Amino acid sequence: MQRCGVGPATTILDAGFGPNNDPSSYENTLEQRLDDRSRLTGLTIEDVPEVNPYPGMHVVRYGGGTFPFDDAGFDVVWSNAVIEHVGSDEHKVHFLREIQRVGGRGFVTTPNRWFPLESHTKLPLLHFLPKPMFDALLPRLGKSWARGDYMDLLSERRFRAVLDRAGITNYELYKNRLGPLTIDFVAIFPARG
Repeated sequence: MQRCGVGPATTILDAGFGPNNDPSSYENTLEQRLDDRSRLTGLTIEDVPEVNPYPGMHVVRYGGGTFPFDDAGFDVVWSNAVIEHVGSDEHKVHFLREIQRVGGRGFVTTPNRWFPLESHTKLPLLHFLPKPMFDALLPRLGKSWARGDYMDLLSERRFRAVLDRAGITNYELYKNRLGPLTIDFVAIFPARG
């Protein structure tokens, strides 16, 4: 919030909002922390519940791809652990370009591919296996939902490469650590131009 200059009048887009109303979930950390959600818009590919679990915010459902907003429509675009779910590197590049197009600043996080505990499945080390082997093991461990296109974890090198391909070269990259190990990466960048 501080690094993106969020204040009382800041408009924020949460690109990858999950309409989950479980306050113990790590989803929607922004929504859980904001007292005033009147300047917050959640963008989701999921069905939107009839009753918004976060009163005051606006929620927009879309089919993926191009964001349904005007250029520079938000001061900040927040995207917490979403880019690993958008598909191929081409889709990731498009997603980042859309964040940059509609926002004054971007805040994008993604788990580190090389952290020993995979953050979605909570399984240790198995995500280091080749993807077909990892996918074959998931149903046996009760994690079928994580197979296939569900996630494509990024290393620091690959995250930087996708940012560069999106034309985002002026960014700060932070590493959240547990001791010497990097848990995830945070890229903060200004608007194009």
